[in-house]
Amino acid sequence: MELKELLERLEKAKGPDRELDKALIQYDNRDDIGVCWCPGVCKIPGKVCVAIPLYTSSIDAAVALVEQVLPGWDYGMGSKGWGRVFNQERLVTECKRTIPLALCTALVKAKMAMENPEVVVDYA
Repeated sequence: MELKELLERLEKAKGPDRELDKALIQYDNRDDIGVCWCPGVCKIPGKVCVAIPLYTSSIDAAVALVEQVLPGWDYGMGSKGWGRVFNQERLVTECKRTIPLALCTALVKAKMAMENPEVVVDYA
């Protein structure tokens, strides 16, 4: 799934979404994993099969994804459902119903801005 489509789906999300989790894992920078709903079931040569993390429902999983996708970036979150990712050059803050959704949405916006500086990103 392209980043723009992923962002649109994240912005519409009302809560945890396993299909979004599956789409987000493609941006994880680990080359040694195969993705499946049930670890140990799939047979991908040369890869370790892992369960799809709960990025849209788990703060720990969302933070781990930020750390993998945006190495060197920092992150923050608040009890009112906001999440932010930032470095020396950019700050992206997002407010959603849940912190994991906010972090995932901010991550995708930051990645879009990194890949194409011409893209206008709403930096709340």
